[in-house]
This record gives sequence, structure tokens and C-alpha cells, in this order.
Amino acid sequence: MEMTSVDLPAGLVEQAMRVTGATTERGAITSALEQVVARAEQHRAIDAIIGMESLGDLLEPGIRLRARR
Repeated sequence: MEMTSVDLPAGLVEQAMRVTGATTERGAITSALEQVVARAEQHRAIDAIIGMESLGDLLEPGIRLRARR
């Protein structure tokens, strides 16, 4: 595991702890980073699906936006 020192807004870290249910700052930061990575991977997967042919309604912009949420 890599050790990194970063100055973070205390209020933001506390909010992340509440939202993620983490009991430590480290846990909250790890969870938040995992969620960011997961969301990026989901967006890449959606973009790959959109690139496929024969998707009918999924090519509609409004439907794609709802699928990304």
C-alpha cells in the first residue's frame, strides 16, 4: 500500500464518512476513490454498448442519459 499525504477539507472528509458509512478517514477516502473508478468504468462500458449496432432506442440521447445515471 502506498502512503500519500494530502490536505483535504475537513468538512468534506466528514461528509464522505457519513455518506460511505466509513468509520475512518482512510476508509472514507478509499471508498470515495473506489466509487469514482467504478463510475468511470460504468461510463466506458456504456460507451462501448452505444458503439454497438442494432441497439434501437438505446441510441436516443435521452435514453442514453438516463442509462448513465
